[in-house]
Amino acid sequence: MGSVNEEQVLERKTRLGRRRFSPLVQAIQRPDAYEATLKDMAQQFLTALRHHPHHRDVYVIVGLDCTNIYSLVDHERNISVLCLESVQGQLEEARLLLAHEIHH
Repeated sequence: MGSVNEEQVLERKTRLGRRRFSPLVQAIQRPDAYEATLKDMAQQFLTALRHHPHHRDVYVIVGLDCTNIYSLVDHERNISVLCLESVQGQLEEARLLLAHEIHH
């Protein structure tokens, strides 16, 4: 699979249309509250597992139908990325992805 250029991304966005992302936009109307809820979920999992991991940066992003969640090490930094469109911003769906990733 080759790299994607800006024109291809814009064409895909146009093809998907606003309707595709409407549930996501509705779910994250208050980004600060949404972020706080995700943090609380992660902390609940860590507490239940009695786990105190090394510091990890978590990025919550909106992409164009990219993968749901993944972790990597970049320049000796632990990073996890949660792509909200994979769960349409729904917190219960995001909870499942966080539980899976924290288990690792």
